Amino acid sequence: MWFPTHLLYIYKLIFKSFIFLFKNLLNTICYLIMSKTYIMHPNLYYNLCNVRGFCDLNGNTYNEYVYITLDNKIDDTIRHNIVNAINEDAVLDVLKNNNINYTHDYEEALNNQRS
Repeated sequence: MWFPTHLLYIYKLIFKSFIFLFKNLLNTICYLIMSKTYIMHPNLYYNLCNVRGFCDLNGNTYNEYVYITLDNKIDDTIRHNIVNAINEDAVLDVLKNNNINYTHDYEEALNNQRS
């Protein structure tokens, strides 16, 4: 009766693989929920706009800066709301309303990435 033992072995491998994948998925979800993306405070952004080339890389408005920074983490609806926000507070409200965790503290963002 070699068939049932081999079948049991295959089931164990599948189960172990499933558990491994589930743990990785859970860790990824926790990371996305708990991690915070660093976004410059509007005042810092506008002060840096005086540096040559800064706006070329980071956008000509704070809305563009946030859009560029979060490009791979947001969908088209959120992107549209950020671009069309009337001021900086409205941009940050879009993020809060869509449960996008961000911080203006660079060290906090670094510590979140390390843990």
